[in-house]
Amino acid sequence: MSRPRRPLRRLLQIAACATLLVGCGKIDRVLEGPAPVSGKLSVGVQSPLSVPLGGEETVVATITRTGSTTGDIALTVEGLPEGVTASVVTQLGANQTTTATVVLRVAPGAKLGSYLLTLRGRTASLSDATTPLVLNVVEVPAVQLALSSASMAVVRGGIAPFVVGIVRTNVTAPVSLSLQGPSGISAAFDANPTAGDRVSATLMVAGDVDPGVYSATLRATATGIAEQVIPLSITVTSDPLQVLVGGGFVLSQASVTTADVVINRNGYAGPVLLQLEGLPAGATASFQPASASGNTAKTTLVVSASVPVGTSTLTLRGRGVGVPDAITPVSLTVKPAAFSLAVSPQSITVTPSSTTTVNVAVTRNGYDGALALTSEGAPSGMTVTAQPSVMTGTSAALAIVVANTVPAGNYDIVVRATPDGLPTPAAPGVTINITVRPISIGTGNVTLDWSACSPPAWVAGQDGNSAWTQLLPSGGKVQFSVTSPRGAFAFREGRTTTVRYMTLAELSERPFDMCAPPVQTKTVTGSAVHSTNPTESFLYQLGGGSATSSYAASNFTITGIREGVHDLIAYGLSFTGASYRALIRRDLDLPNGASLGLVSMFGPESFVTDAASLTVSGQQGDVINHAMSYLTTQACDVNVLYASASPVATLRGIPSVLQRETDFHLLTVTAVAGTRGRTASAVFHTLGNRTVALAPVVAAPAVVGLAGPYRRLQATIGSASTEYNGTATLKYNDNAAQISASASMGFAGNSGFVLAMPDLSGVSGWSNENTIAAGATVTWTFVLDGASPAAPLCIEGRRAVTLSHSGVQ
Repeated sequence: MSRPRRPLRRLLQIAACATLLVGCGKIDRVLEGPAPVSGKLSVGVQSPLSVPLGGEETVVATITRTGSTTGDIALTVEGLPEGVTASVVTQLGANQTTTATVVLRVAPGAKLGSYLLTLRGRTASLSDATTPLVLNVVEVPAVQLALSSASMAVVRGGIAPFVVGIVRTNVTAPVSLSLQGPSGISAAFDANPTAGDRVSATLMVAGDVDPGVYSATLRATATGIAEQVIPLSITVTSDPLQVLVGGGFVLSQASVTTADVVINRNGYAGPVLLQLEGLPAGATASFQPASASGNTAKTTLVVSASVPVGTSTLTLRGRGVGVPDAITPVSLTVKPAAFSLAVSPQSITVTPSSTTTVNVAVTRNGYDGALALTSEGAPSGMTVTAQPSVMTGTSAALAIVVANTVPAGNYDIVVRATPDGLPTPAAPGVTINITVRPISIGTGNVTLDWSACSPPAWVAGQDGNSAWTQLLPSGGKVQFSVTSPRGAFAFREGRTTTVRYMTLAELSERPFDMCAPPVQTKTVTGSAVHSTNPTESFLYQLGGGSATSSYAASNFTITGIREGVHDLIAYGLSFTGASYRALIRRDLDLPNGASLGLVSMFGPESFVTDAASLTVSGQQGDVINHAMSYLTTQACDVNVLYASASPVATLRGIPSVLQRETDFHLLTVTAVAGTRGRTASAVFHTLGNRTVALAPVVAAPAVVGLAGPYRRLQATIGSASTEYNGTATLKYNDNAAQISASASMGFAGNSGFVLAMPDLSGVSGWSNENTIAAGATVTWTFVLDGASPAAPLCIEGRRAVTLSHSGVQ
């Protein structure tokens, strides 16, 4: 007889168990195999870790095991670069927790850089657990000192300025300076200890120090490095008068500098006439005062563009009455001053009543001074405004505004950059070709343009208080005439009806682009580094797209990125060090589907954000919150850093040393009191303590229903602050359909007005079925807004405000 198949044997076993009720557990284990193991293994480690060449660092990893499994746990380090080794010591801990000490050793010849390692935990019966560890291989910490002069001469009782240069290698700790020398000779430092790389100092010689040559030693100490020393030779003289200027002059052609002059007096108290002799042709020097009776003066040195490049020795002379002239040699180094301009794009096509932006870039070769941007050749009605008007960096933007009076044609605009404050015979320039294209508005002076998208199902226009008239699109455009001081248009898309009231000037100023910006489909990916805190999250934004990452999901995808050059902005609270950190990766124009690679909020391209205080005025029982965005690139990309921050006392933003001239912070304060809301936003470049004033409160409008075949509301508002210079809008909906009626404040006026949804039921093509039924309960919102200036957003000092009231009717 053949052997029974397993299903039949299993049925027999079950029957036997039901009868005997004994021995079934052993039979099940034989037939089904061992029961699945439940449990999980996780590894956590603090990251990143920096190790210098030839050094070692220790990090402790925590391995947590859940479930009932036992046995040894092994930890390994993967992805070690050449020249880096790791040793692991594991210790068993209580409650299924194991700690492992990982020692990372970096050879002297290892390659500098940031590396992504992987810690892998392994034990029997459970899946491996991994966690990333960022290793930064850095230079050996060191500090080198340099002096503006290795030997100095000072009269008895006098002082002498000098400069200490500090060259840092992987040292961020403050450096403490001291001068060790003979009695009576000392030094004072403008900042001590200092976190910088350059410190101004003053050598002081007491009046009882004998003339002679003395040796001194400048010492520097800092945490983590050996003491550094540099010798200084000091000659003390008994001259009655001495004039000094700190170091020599180093500046570019077509530039200006100022310097302090020290007048040391050793028994002479009379006036001192100051002169700087030996200046090359094209250079001038002046003193304030020219004849000094005190111990200090200032000199201003102007070097024109024609001064030859090179180094020469000047003579600083101080003349007193009855004493020998004080003479001090001073070096003058003139560097070549060259810079060139470029514009992008070089040719543009515009229409009357339009605004466009052109980027300006300057390439500097030796000249690092300010450049004043000017333009010439614009016709009447066309304005070209530089932002900023004086460049201290390498980029600026030109806002070109074309009024509706500019005739069609081709215009060459020359943009010039002139060293600020210095006349030059011929400032370099670059030409922008601007083609003004005529606008055909047919028989009407109002144009609604849907040519780049689908026109709505129904459009109508109104001239003054005349009857509404249906308008039919042609080629995606709608044109009609307004001859009265005011007019309006309305359109319906799906179940949304929009009505806009404006003045004649506003309606006829330019064609209205009625299409929303096209949906962007450009996508990039990236991989983030996180600490082991499960709540840690970072926000990434690039060209209008955004994404987040977390410890559980470190890979991220940014979608909806616009074409062009954009900056990657990342922000978040790091639980490693409990600091708010940010990251900026500049000038990215990645193809669709590209990868950002590793984006580490702990690596060298990340930084801790700056903090400042916020004061909000104009509160009236409001709950206050604020949000901060960062605006970058010529496209003025809005990148949200954080939102809904409360309490509002602390602002966070980008340190000024990391900002470009075209970068701005956008701060928005929100105030809510019941059904009333207000916002006030401010645009500024440098983060600092700020006071933001909320716009004045305007009483809630009286909202009533009007008769008609569909739901019509009317809002009556009293006087409103002139800061609300934008639009008044009344919106209401029944969760299925929405109606919006808005009026420009030029139309409505700030002294009080009535805003209502008109009765359009008699207009050809109108259908009441796509609106809100008469008598239906709706939720309404009334909003006033304003801005100064109205546009553009990326401009220093721009302020915008809103006020809203809401209710149910």
